[in-house]
This record gives sequence, C-alpha cells and structure tokens, in this order.
Amino acid sequence: MKKKLFIFLSISFLVFLWTLYFYQKKQKKVENYVKKIETVSTKLEQKELSWVNLEIEKNITDSAWTWNSKLEDEKKMLEKMIANQLVDIDDLRLLKTKSTIQKKYQLLYVKEMKKNNIHTAIKAVKKLLKYTKNKEIWYEKIVDLYIKIGDYKNAELYSEKLIKLNPTKKNLRKYLYLRFQTLNIFDNKQIESLKVLVSLYYQKWIIDSSELSFYNFLIELFNWDIENIKILLTDMVKTTKDPLQKQFLISVQHDLKVYESKKWTSLIYFKALVALDLLKFSYFWLAKSIAEKIYLEDDSYILPIQIMAYSYFFMWDYKNAVKYFQILKNDFDDENQDDYTFFIWVSYYWLGDYENSLLFLSQLKDNYAYALDVLRYKFLDYLNLKDKDNIIKTIHEMIYFPLTYTDYYNIFKYMLLQCNDCYNKNTKLIIDFIKRCYKDVDKKNEYVCWFGKAYLYDKFGKKKRAALYFKLLTKYFQDPYIYDSLAKYYLSRKNTKIAKHYYLKELLYTSNEEKRKNIKEKIKEIILKKQEDKEKNEN
Repeated sequence: MKKKLFIFLSISFLVFLWTLYFYQKKQKKVENYVKKIETVSTKLEQKELSWVNLEIEKNITDSAWTWNSKLEDEKKMLEKMIANQLVDIDDLRLLKTKSTIQKKYQLLYVKEMKKNNIHTAIKAVKKLLKYTKNKEIWYEKIVDLYIKIGDYKNAELYSEKLIKLNPTKKNLRKYLYLRFQTLNIFDNKQIESLKVLVSLYYQKWIIDSSELSFYNFLIELFNWDIENIKILLTDMVKTTKDPLQKQFLISVQHDLKVYESKKWTSLIYFKALVALDLLKFSYFWLAKSIAEKIYLEDDSYILPIQIMAYSYFFMWDYKNAVKYFQILKNDFDDENQDDYTFFIWVSYYWLGDYENSLLFLSQLKDNYAYALDVLRYKFLDYLNLKDKDNIIKTIHEMIYFPLTYTDYYNIFKYMLLQCNDCYNKNTKLIIDFIKRCYKDVDKKNEYVCWFGKAYLYDKFGKKKRAALYFKLLTKYFQDPYIYDSLAKYYLSRKNTKIAKHYYLKELLYTSNEEKRKNIKEKIKEIILKKQEDKEKNEN
C-alpha cells in the first residue's frame, strides 16, 4: 500500500514539474512575442510617415501602400493603448435613454463639452430639463456649468431647484457656497438671511464648526470693524481646518498688518487689499462688489480698477472686462501694457469681434512671452474670418513651437477637412506636424496624432489604412466625417450591415438638415438593395 502511494506521489510530482517547465517555456514565448510586436509596431510607426513622403516626393507605385499583415500587430497595440486610457463613464451613462429627443440633446451636450463650448452645452441641458423626468443629474450639470463660466446668479437659481428636488449634504453645501458668491454686501436683509442659513446648516450637521466660523467671519468682515476682525483672525488662523480657507485668513491678517503699519492711509486701502484676496481665492462677485464701491468713492485708485477688470474677465463678462482693461491701458499703467493688451484681445475674441482681437494681437508681436498665444489666437481669428492665406501663414509659423493636443486637433481639422486643397499644397507641412505631434503630446492624448494620420491617408485614397485609424478614433471623437468615411469604406467592401451602422451614427451627430436628408437617402438605398437581393435569391 505504502509502495503504491509512493509511486503515485512520485508520478504526481513529475507531472507537476513537467507542467511547470512547459508553462514557463510558454510564458517566455509569449513575452518574446510581445517584445516582437512592440518592435514591429515601433518600426511601423517610423516607416509610415516616410511612406507618405515617398508617395508625394517619388511618386511610388501603389504596391508600397498595400495592406501588410504586420499592421494587425499595430492594431492590437493601438487597441491595448485605448483600453488602458480613461473613458468618460459619465457621458456613457447619460446616453442610456430610449427617447429620441432626449438622446439628441444628450449627444449635443457631450459634443459641445468635448469642444469646451460651455454656452451651447448649457442650452442643450436647458432643453433636456424640459423633456426628461430625471432632472436631478441635469440640475447638477447646469449648476457646475454656470459656476465654470462665473455666472453665479444662474448657478444659484438652479442650485435652489436642485436642493428642493434632492437636499443632499453635497447639494446643500454647494448652494451655501453660491449664496456667498452672489451676496450683495450692501444689503442688510441679505446678510441677515445668510447668517440664519449658516446657523441652520451648522445645526443640521451640513457644515462643521470650523466652516461655521469661517462663513461668519466672511459676513463680519464686510462690517469693516478693524478691532473685531483682528480678534476673530487671531483664533481662526489656528483653528480653521480647510487649507484654502486658512490661506485666505492668513492673507487678510497680513493685509491688516500692512494697513496698520501705514497709519496715514484710509480704510479704502484695507478694503482694496481684502478685495484682491477675494479675487485670488475665486470669490469674483464679492471682489468686484467691493472694488466697484471703492471706485465710486475714488476713481484715481488703480487697484480697484484692476480687481474689476480681472473679476469680470474670470466671470466671462468680457464686455465689462474690456471696459476696465482699456481704462488701465489708456490712463493708468505703463508698466503692464502687454498684460492688459493680452486680456483685451482674448476678451474681443470671446465676444466674436475678431477684427479688434487681431488689432490688439498685433501690438504684442515683439513680446516673445506671448508669441505662441498670439499665433493660436491669430489662427482662430483668421479661421472665423475665413482668411485662408493668413491661416496657412500662421500655421507655418506654429511649427516652430511646442504645441498642445488642442493645437494639433485644430490644425489637422483645418488642413485636412475644412480647407479643400490644403493637403495637396502643404503635404510636407502636415507630415512635419504629425511627426512633431508624437513628440509634443503625452501618451494619453496621442490619439490626436492618429487623427492627423487617418485623414491624410484618407485624402490620398489609402482607405484601408485610414479605416484602421478611423475605427480606433471612434472611441474618442463623435465626428460625422469619421463615421461617413467608415460607412463608405464598408460599403465599398459590400459589408452593408456595418456601413448602415456608421451611417446611423453619422446621422446622430449631424445637425445640418440637408446633410441629414442625404444620409437618410443612403440608409434607404442600403435597405432597398438588401430587400432587392433577398427577393432575387428567393426567385
């Protein structure tokens, strides 16, 4: 019996060793294969751009562009890279709805947010609030969007609706923050009402004792009782937990020491310093309110004008920002002329006044610190003015600077999509931008470089190669042109099922009615052709 057990254990042990050996051998093979793929992929990446150059410069035969099985390795690598990158889960969750009209505005919201068009995204959310039953998520969205553009009044309005619907601790805390952002410090009724709210929130455990003290200090601050402020600050700097609130209190304490060291100065000086602190800590409305009051009392004091100019700018009120930056530029400050010019030109751009934007841009041509920003906005100004020659000229100048993801996206989109013949006349420039793109952007945003490659391949009729990249890019861009290109590619390969799928996707993201009509016709043709083929087969 013992002998049999010994034989059994010995055989089991040998089987185990044999399995382990072959498993390790297999693992080593897999590791070598992965290394091979990475080497192949790197070589392919280096070769592809040279292939494009050869097509243009040497007019090589189409055989150099034929599909290579090694591209499958590149595809695997790219898909792995995509899988490891972040996905906007929130946007995916939003799109789970059966209602066509809701889906339409949800898609519009997602599309505009990706382009950072906040005002258009807000319009989409307002439409959704009319048609959806699940209003809570959209109230949250619109509150955050209004905060982002500094429109605290509207943010407060929707925040109030949100807390009526769902009074969670998070929503109530945001509402309290907005009440302070929109506080009229010269209205005693508002101040008393806010005091009551702060006390109530503390009693209901929505804010803690440290936050209670901070908010009460803010209210007390606007009474401008120096002795009382001094007493409150002594304790609060030690006890306040929030690091940002603590920094603000330390700054006010420093202002107080500066004010008291200059015994000849009026209280206006201290008020202006506090307003500057409020601006630094993003209390733009309060900063602007204090500065406006000081300006009415003394319009020769530069600091309140600076505070108003920057506060209006950061609240996206560009009309008033231009007004006060112009006053600073023309009447007050010779040392910071370029800074004021910069903010005036950006304000004019966002106001849609591209001629004035260019006018102020030209005043900064000798300041290297602003050189890249000048080129970016020149490109955008000329783009909006449809000045093709100057757009191309500006793009040529941008090649000498390290660019961002957004820069490359805008350049590729214009050169390969919006401009009809730019890719033919400026192919070498586009290729240079693609090469630079891989050096300038981080791995996470590398897909913008694929964006340029995909469109360039497509323009030169390399549909199969372009389709590979387009398919990968659908994970990042809801671009009708990408869907249209994929639909045409699969249609050419007689794969009508996938072609129809991409035409439907194109339809979802197309707003132009004439284009939508044409897409519907293409889908109709596919369906009719399918029915016709079915009838033929039956006969």
